[in-house]
Amino acid sequence: MIGKMKGKPIFVKVAFFAVLLGLGLPFQNWFRTEVIFSMSKAFIIPSITIMVANVVCVTILYDVIGKKISQRT
Repeated sequence: MIGKMKGKPIFVKVAFFAVLLGLGLPFQNWFRTEVIFSMSKAFIIPSITIMVANVVCVTILYDVIGKKISQRT
């Protein structure tokens, strides 16, 4: 969606990000307070550890796949 913003008037860009923040920030606040903070402390640390490990693994995998694809062309 953001890539389609190139060449649009500034009003459209500002409105798009205002709506994005207007919907995203309240949802993020609700999720943080009602879901994450209500979890047991014994469950949060392993969940965050697994999430960080997955981000690292997916980043490495994406880099490897990207290099293989670029070598073929």
